[in-house]
Amino acid sequence: MKNILCIGGSGQLGTKVVSIFGKHKVINVDFKAHQEAAHNITLQQQSVQLNNQLVIDSVRSLGLKFNAILVTAGGWTGGSIKDDDYYSKVTQMNEVNLYPSLLAAHLATKYLAKGGLVGFTGAAAVYKEPQPDMLAYALSKSGVHYLATALAQKAGEFDGRVVTILPNIIDTEMNRKFMS
Repeated sequence: MKNILCIGGSGQLGTKVVSIFGKHKVINVDFKAHQEAAHNITLQQQSVQLNNQLVIDSVRSLGLKFNAILVTAGGWTGGSIKDDDYYSKVTQMNEVNLYPSLLAAHLATKYLAKGGLVGFTGAAAVYKEPQPDMLAYALSKSGVHYLATALAQKAGEFDGRVVTILPNIIDTEMNRKFMS
């Protein structure tokens, strides 16, 4: 049985990931519990810094090494630099896209099993070219891409592998609604 840490395991993408790996010991990190997870680390309505420390302390107390640390947390918003609320959108996108990936990278340096995998969720459109009409999203996903590349260059230090999926779109109920 493998140990898998899924950050965002109660969202639409994460729910499927946790279910797929259900025969293994899956630890879910999210704002709500996932019934199929072996253990849930439930985030609180508090600052990102406090939630990160909650996760770090909880993972440490589990005493596990993870065969995979996967980030399925995320979100999307449109908008450009001319929008009056551009800064709040950037903050929101960093909180849901970039910061969970930073947490996963940090945890990988301490709790990834030898030969383990760190998996990030990027975005193909952002990777291919600038996206000025979804600035906040693009900035946060560009940060994820940069983080994955930087971590991959150091993967030998923790004997792991780093991958980033780059979907054009993730097939979720919300995305289908917005595309119809």
